[in-house]
Amino acid sequence: MKIVNTLTLVEEMTTDGHSPLKFLCDDLNIYYCKYRSGVSLNKHEIDCLYYEIICNRLLANLQVPHAEIKLVKIAPNSFKKESLTRHKKFCKPGRLYLGFKEIESADVLQGIMAANSKRDFRKLLNPYDLIKIALFDLWVDNRDRGKSENYNLLLAPTNIGVKIVPFDHAFCFGGIELLRTFNEKIPVSGQDKLITSFYFSKIRQYFERQKACDIVKNFLSLQTHEIEVIISETYDECPTEWEIPARLKDRIFTFLTNKDRLQTAQNIMYSIFK
Repeated sequence: MKIVNTLTLVEEMTTDGHSPLKFLCDDLNIYYCKYRSGVSLNKHEIDCLYYEIICNRLLANLQVPHAEIKLVKIAPNSFKKESLTRHKKFCKPGRLYLGFKEIESADVLQGIMAANSKRDFRKLLNPYDLIKIALFDLWVDNRDRGKSENYNLLLAPTNIGVKIVPFDHAFCFGGIELLRTFNEKIPVSGQDKLITSFYFSKIRQYFERQKACDIVKNFLSLQTHEIEVIISETYDECPTEWEIPARLKDRIFTFLTNKDRLQTAQNIMYSIFK
């Protein structure tokens, strides 16, 4: 993975998750940079960066819009320690963060932005990607899209409409609570996911039923060997300083390739389009 260096800290974001650092970097782009949240005392929380990289690559291979990611090296004199809160302990020169390139003029989707009419729906360039994202969340057990109307979706304007881009997949595979203990026997649930969110409940009426069901049937089309390659390649992209254990690869592979989990996720999606 390519590495950029920080030039200037813009701000430390305030979120209920990783509170990313917003840096201008030496390629003259803005990156939202994650390391650890500064809230959890569990040092294994660093695994969440690996989750982010895996999910980013999976979405890319499944042809769903996604943020561009790079490793961001913290440069000396690019920030003032007294301006940091959660990252005061972690942000040090030479440390590698995971950076998400800013999508220009994109807005974070909020609950009040629900598609209230067919006209609103038609403004979206990729509305059916919402079905893919909802199914993806069930597959990877993303526990942070929809809770308290926090959708982790961007609305990115273009010359011909607005594109939906999912972001923030740090709390997949059971999230913080199941770090290094999650397994394929965890029940598939729609809780805190897009499928049970206010936004999805409002917009799903505009989907064509047959088209929606075809997407559910065909979307998760990656072959077992493709998933294995993605897990292995993304692991190799993680800096050794993150100390991600190699055995985590096998745990994630078993989780993602479990046929019962996949079938259950699809059945949940089918049930809302009856």
